[in-house]
Amino acid sequence: MGAAALAARVAHRAFQLPSASTPFVWVALALLPISLLMAVKGMEAPYVVLLIAMSTVGILNRKEILAITPMALLVFIRPDAIVFNVLLLLYAFTRARRLGWLSLAASAVAWVLYVALNLWLFGTAMPRSVLAKYTAYNVGSISLADRVGNLLGIFRSEMFSPFAIRFLEPAYAAFTTLAIVLTVVVLTGAWRAGRSLFALATFVFAAVWAPPLAYLWGGSVMFGWYLWPSQFAYQSLVAAAVFFVV
Repeated sequence: MGAAALAARVAHRAFQLPSASTPFVWVALALLPISLLMAVKGMEAPYVVLLIAMSTVGILNRKEILAITPMALLVFIRPDAIVFNVLLLLYAFTRARRLGWLSLAASAVAWVLYVALNLWLFGTAMPRSVLAKYTAYNVGSISLADRVGNLLGIFRSEMFSPFAIRFLEPAYAAFTTLAIVLTVVVLTGAWRAGRSLFALATFVFAAVWAPPLAYLWGGSVMFGWYLWPSQFAYQSLVAAAVFFVV
C-alpha cells in the first residue's frame, strides 16, 4: 500500500493527472495483479519496490535524505537490487548535480559496507546463497549469438502479462509487443514534453526493461519473483496511462 501511494504520486507528476484523481490512482495501483501477488507471497520484492518508490519521490522533489537513504538501502535487500540503485543514481544526476554526487557517495559507502559485511560473515564478497544459485543455474559459456537469441525469450516471458498463467501463454508475445509500443509512445511524448519528464520516463522504462533483459542475456530468469519490481513499474505505468487517456 505504501509503495502504491508513492507510485501514485510519481504517476501524478509524470502524466500531470488532476490532483483529485490521485486517490483513485493509488487504489488502482494497490489492486494491480502484481501488487496483490507481492502482498500474498511476500519475500524481498515488496521492500525493493517500496525503497525504489521512496527514492523516486525524493529525487522528484529534490529531497536529499528521502532520495539517498532508500537508494543506499537497496544494496542490502538483495544483490539484483543494485541494478535499481544504479538507475536511481543516474536519474538523480538528471535532477540536480549535488543530489547526484551525494547519491553516488552514499551508494559507494553502501557498496563497500555490503562487501565488507559479506566478507566478515561468509568470507566471500557475495552471500553464499548467491554463489550457490550461480553454481546451480550457471549454463556455462554462452556465445554472442546465443545471448542475442536469449533476449528474444522476452517474447515468451510472462513479464508483461497481467497474470502468469498457462491460459495466457499464447498471448505473451502480444503483451510484449504492446509493451514495446507503449515504451516508444510514452518516451516520444515525454521527449516532446521536456527534458525533466523525459528523464523520468527513461528511468521508469529502464527499471522495467533492464532487469529482465539482463537475466535473459545471462542465460535465464532463475526465479519469477526477480521480475516483480519491474512488473510493478510496468503495470503501474499502464494503469497511470489509462487514467491519463480517460
